[in-house]
Amino acid sequence: MGEAKIVVIGAGVVGLAVAAKLSEGNSGVYILEKNARFGLETSIHNSCVIHSEIHYPPNSLKAKLCVRGNFLMYELCEKYSIPYKKLGKLTWQPTRTR
Repeated sequence: MGEAKIVVIGAGVVGLAVAAKLSEGNSGVYILEKNARFGLETSIHNSCVIHSEIHYPPNSLKAKLCVRGNFLMYELCEKYSIPYKKLGKLTWQPTRTR
């Protein structure tokens, strides 16, 4: 094993992306992961849903970031020819009866 010049802690989606980017211009980039395989912590719980703002208060920061992130995700997929499907999602909120 060579000398570790840069060490990334955690081999989840973010850790792997960071390590990949850093390795483009550097040698000696290593990833340390406590699990037997990569992606077994938070990354494994990703539902692959690109959220809209419907679950957050109107004009809240979360709602605004969801709208922006939604747009950016599809833009990124188009830019890099990443296949995707806009399937939609049915949400239901029960009405209250009095």
